[in-house]
Amino acid sequence: VVVFVLYYVNMKRQQVRWQNAILLAASYFFYLCQSTSFVVLLVFSTIVTYISGLLLEKADTDKKRNVIVAAGVIINLMILFEFKYTDFFLENKILYECFPFD
Repeated sequence: VVVFVLYYVNMKRQQVRWQNAILLAASYFFYLCQSTSFVVLLVFSTIVTYISGLLLEKADTDKKRNVIVAAGVIINLMILFEFKYTDFFLENKILYECFPFD
């Protein structure tokens, strides 16, 4: 309820920067309640996405923009894969069957 009220108050003032900061802080807080390792992931993903946005703003060709977007998406997907799916693949030995290390 607190997040909604703070967000709504800033919406009436049309302060988008504060709205984004409130949502980001609330996201970090909720992840922190779950696990500190998730907060580290969220912060790293936020930094990668933010830097990608800054680089996109400075890019002058479509080719550079496409490379920046692809790199940002790939890095975020690598984070997701590492923390969400690695255990699944290792437990089911799918990686070992696809890529034999003998």
